[in-house]
Amino acid sequence: MAEYTQSKFDSKSFNPVAFGKYVDRIPTTKRNELIKSKVLKGNAQIRDAFSSQTTTSYARIPMFGRIGGAAQNYDGTTDISASSTTTFERGVVVVGRSNAWVEQDFSYDITGGVDFMDNVAQQIAEYWDDVDQGTLLSILKGIFAMTGAQNLVFVNNHTYDITGLSGNDKDGNPLNCAGATTLNTALQKASGDNKSKFTMAILHSAVATNLENLKLLQ
Repeated sequence: MAEYTQSKFDSKSFNPVAFGKYVDRIPTTKRNELIKSKVLKGNAQIRDAFSSQTTTSYARIPMFGRIGGAAQNYDGTTDISASSTTTFERGVVVVGRSNAWVEQDFSYDITGGVDFMDNVAQQIAEYWDDVDQGTLLSILKGIFAMTGAQNLVFVNNHTYDITGLSGNDKDGNPLNCAGATTLNTALQKASGDNKSKFTMAILHSAVATNLENLKLLQ
């Protein structure tokens, strides 16, 4: 029997004796469900802000304020005082990423015609899904890590934190993990009556499994 002696050229495995064909690819461990869910939508206003200008990566978009104030008594004698609206701004920034891959012609020859650039091409979309989801998760992490005084007030008022809680909820679920009512309560804490605006939840696999066991998730 011939002795197997593995060799490498340009990080590509080949063998001077009989050698199996390249068929399988190392599987990815990421699912990128945030990207695949299609929950993220394009914004024409942001797109227009950047397409109408050049050499910039940051834009400020103005927003109208809402009218307010207490209703006043209309009795024919009381002066009616008027108030005006204010405006707000939101800042948006362009995120840029790049990468490149190259393969040598000799890699094709030494492996009997394996097209390594085709292997690259088949992974491009998945690679950028990894990058884009990583960017989105970093943005979300930054949002929940706000440290300014007023920012912290907002976070505390709109975050349902179950860390360190003990005992059980009304359904008998431990309060220090997500139970049958945790998600619904968290949605209400975040947006009050507007909790129906949420269309997606991001969960740790252990939390999702717990809710699946309760027949609350598919």
